Amino acid sequence: MPTRCSIASSALIGERDIEIVYTGARPGEKIDEVLISEEEIRHTRRDGEYFVVTPMLPEIAKASAEHGSTLDSEYNSADSLLDLEQTAALLRANGLMPDQAGVGLEEDEPAAAVG
Repeated sequence: MPTRCSIASSALIGERDIEIVYTGARPGEKIDEVLISEEEIRHTRRDGEYFVVTPMLPEIAKASAEHGSTLDSEYNSADSLLDLEQTAALLRANGLMPDQAGVGLEEDEPAAAVG
């Protein structure tokens, strides 16, 4: 299964002949991050393309209780990976592709240096 790093690398490399070397995860390295825990799913609703975790305190939660929960289980960063085309489109939309160097910068704003 492709990882976010390999997908992003492939999107940035494009058609260029650059080898990707897979080294694996380091000991103790987290691959995915829990975004909405088992406890929070009871207080989570969808708002457009976002999830909203509503307050757990009863005096605050009354206003959001009518929405109910949208999730059945914990939600983590592996639950919705972008594919290669989606990743490339996101990078391009934000001026982050190699052929877009300096795109979106003001004329007097320097490009970030890479050390």
